[in-house]
Amino acid sequence: MGSKILLYLLLVLIIVPHIDANQYSVSLSKTISVDTVMVMLTSFGFAIIVPSLRDYFKSDIRKLRLVILVGSVIPLLFYVVWIGIIQGVLTSEELNFLANAKNTITVLTDLLQTKLHNGWLITCIRGFTSICAATSFWVWLFACVTS
Repeated sequence: MGSKILLYLLLVLIIVPHIDANQYSVSLSKTISVDTVMVMLTSFGFAIIVPSLRDYFKSDIRKLRLVILVGSVIPLLFYVVWIGIIQGVLTSEELNFLANAKNTITVLTDLLQTKLHNGWLITCIRGFTSICAATSFWVWLFACVTS
């Protein structure tokens, strides 16, 4: 987890100096796609684990509320910062191209590499996506083994 956060912070530090504040004034499409809704639901749709958390915290509702609040706010902040950075770097045409791409990670990497010309960028993105995929696999494997 520490390496994932470190790579995220490195990506932020690499990209932030290239933000163009004028990009924020460009109005983007207000429509919400089904893909966006699905990502939001899976990212913050943790209600199914609340009974287990309640057992874990021995029905201490105050602790349970705090855990759910902190556990929701931290990823939300990471998402909002990342989306803000990407929207500050890419033009609306590039964002639309990215939104319609089949392999968004590759397209995003190519767009950022073209704009930023930073050798560390590709390494950080590949490391970050690899760690994310590995931790997702580990969670799946753990769920299979323990069930």
